[in-house]
Amino acid sequence: MSFFLGMGLLFLVLLSREILKQARTYTWKPVDCVVVSSSVLDLPKAYGIQLQYEYDFAGQHYRGTNYTVGAFTTTDYHRIASIVDSYPSGKRAMCFVNPHNPSDAVLQRGSLAMIPFVLLPLLFILIGGGGIYAIWRPKPAAGAPRTTSPTAARGFLIVFFSIFFVVGGTCTYFSFVRPMLGIEQARHWPAVSCRVISSRVQSHTSSKGGTTYSVDILYAYNVDGREYRSNRYDFMGGSSSGYNGKAKIVSRYRPGTTASCYVNPGDPDDAVLEREFTPQMLIGLFPAVFLFVGLGGLVWVFVGGGGGPKLADGRSGDPPWMRREDWARGRIVSSAKPAAIGAWIFAVCWNALSLPVLVVLLNEWMRSGNQTLLIGLLFPAIGVCLIVWAIRVTTRWLRFGESAFEMAAVPGVVGGALQGTIRLSQPARTADGFELTLTCVNRVTTGGGKNRSTTERVLWTEDQHVEAALGDRVPVAFYIPPDCRETDSDDPNNVVIWRLKATAKEPGVGYKARFEVPVFKIAQTPQQVAAAETILSHERAAIESYQPPANSRIRVRPAAGGGQEFYFPAMRNAGSGLGLMTVFAIWSAFFWMLVHVKAPMLFPIVWGFIDALIFAGVVHFLTGTTRVVANASGLTITKKMIGIGRTQAIPAGDVTEIKTKIGTTTGQTAYQNITVVCSNGRQVTAGSAIRDSQEAQWLAAEMSKSLRG
Repeated sequence: MSFFLGMGLLFLVLLSREILKQARTYTWKPVDCVVVSSSVLDLPKAYGIQLQYEYDFAGQHYRGTNYTVGAFTTTDYHRIASIVDSYPSGKRAMCFVNPHNPSDAVLQRGSLAMIPFVLLPLLFILIGGGGIYAIWRPKPAAGAPRTTSPTAARGFLIVFFSIFFVVGGTCTYFSFVRPMLGIEQARHWPAVSCRVISSRVQSHTSSKGGTTYSVDILYAYNVDGREYRSNRYDFMGGSSSGYNGKAKIVSRYRPGTTASCYVNPGDPDDAVLEREFTPQMLIGLFPAVFLFVGLGGLVWVFVGGGGGPKLADGRSGDPPWMRREDWARGRIVSSAKPAAIGAWIFAVCWNALSLPVLVVLLNEWMRSGNQTLLIGLLFPAIGVCLIVWAIRVTTRWLRFGESAFEMAAVPGVVGGALQGTIRLSQPARTADGFELTLTCVNRVTTGGGKNRSTTERVLWTEDQHVEAALGDRVPVAFYIPPDCRETDSDDPNNVVIWRLKATAKEPGVGYKARFEVPVFKIAQTPQQVAAAETILSHERAAIESYQPPANSRIRVRPAAGGGQEFYFPAMRNAGSGLGLMTVFAIWSAFFWMLVHVKAPMLFPIVWGFIDALIFAGVVHFLTGTTRVVANASGLTITKKMIGIGRTQAIPAGDVTEIKTKIGTTTGQTAYQNITVVCSNGRQVTAGSAIRDSQEAQWLAAEMSKSLRG
């Protein structure tokens, strides 16, 4: 964190000094001058302006040579040539003279374009300073009310995500949108014969010592009898790693050869050699990641509850569940309306930004047939999915409105129960009842700055099916095991959250609501203990009488040699499998693009290695099966993938326990594994990726029964 703060302050000081240096020219006196001479200066790695002008100030005669503050050089010949053309010899112009040093003058006042870039060091300062404050601030005493103001937290998040949004949007415009607009405009420029004057690969050394390369081809062409010069090769510009690709381009334009360039009829100084789309231009989309991180963060802050829930007017010593207003009331409202508004804001902004990309890429693809362009259609495709998502979320809100979970007692108790009623604004027309899921999640944030990441791990989850006769009231009653963790938000980088989710199938979008509920370890009254035991006995009875749903692909049947056979087929979780294959397709497309554009070898190697791991997961989903035979002699577990597998036998005497255990998680969904615990401590998975926790518990119980004969 100290590194981020120190670097941010250093960059802020250096940038501020440069901005002040440029800004001081706005206090200089305007004076008439006469241009003596002006020409393009060919430097080893750039182009500059060589000019002279004369002026009088306070009765003295001076000669100036500065175009603006500091040395003005650029790799863009067209820009330099345009400036030189605007100051021909003998032209009367206006220069700006330093009244404290009249020999110091410029034709062009300093640029203030660097002011927005102050946001970059400010981002480092916010990250570093905020991290240091979080580490060194005094820890509140146990039971003390939270002192962090939600308004302050909200303001910090707005500033933080706004910086991402502005910086990402600016970089995306210059790295991708503007080149695409240039390509579209150049479609109508006439082709003109040109002569190559010089061609070379320019090398550029970054502040970190790395070297990048760019193409510098200077060519001359004639329009209306006048010669013009330019060195623009394409609209992307800039420099990047990879020398060989640039050298190959330069070899096609040797000095003295002729070629075709495309000239802007409205500005003959404006010309380009390559007006086609190239795969390398897709790299310009990478800054959009920062843009959408900022956009998503702002949507979350304004409509998704960013900055934390509303706090209650608590007193010192109040228990933690009394510090949130909704928890203190025992009535927790879902966020259907804010979710719908946030979905539309995000979807509209995404599509507004990706629509120009769609238009340009489709026109280019239909004209050239370049299949590489289809990779760029990924962003508009995501935009369509976001529109569909926003429509579904809005339809659900209009159909059901807001729901509220009214707790029977506050809080829910570890080693006890969570009870209450979910009240719907509009009854759900469901014949299948409601599916309830209570989940305990550990959210951990690690790293800092650009290396900061947040992950969620499901610690415990339980599913229930409720046959609610009245569709506007859903009873909730969960037993919470004593070894579960309680709600904990003392450390913002390591929090424990309890979530209650309710869903119901209905023609259309169906019902869905989620609530964050308080669950703590507290002393229980005899009545609470009795209620928890009743709920636990009901849950056990539900497992005993459980019947697998008709759509379950896991098959249980009598085994040929006695006992039961449990078969876990491939592709048994279509939703997660489809998501995995989508990720694989997108990841493979980018891998192919990196190979096609001949990116530095390290990138396709790393990307390809990860792609291979994802492919292995896809193969396991498509072909992986498990067959378990359980009888009085023991367990026989056969696992196969692509028809190849192995079998292991576990004698009944070696089996200590068969239990369920959380395996993989996808988003907010946790999949259960069936684990066989052996007497030597070894654990063997006898079934995996089971979506329904009740089904997983029933399968484990049936395997145990078969072992007992």
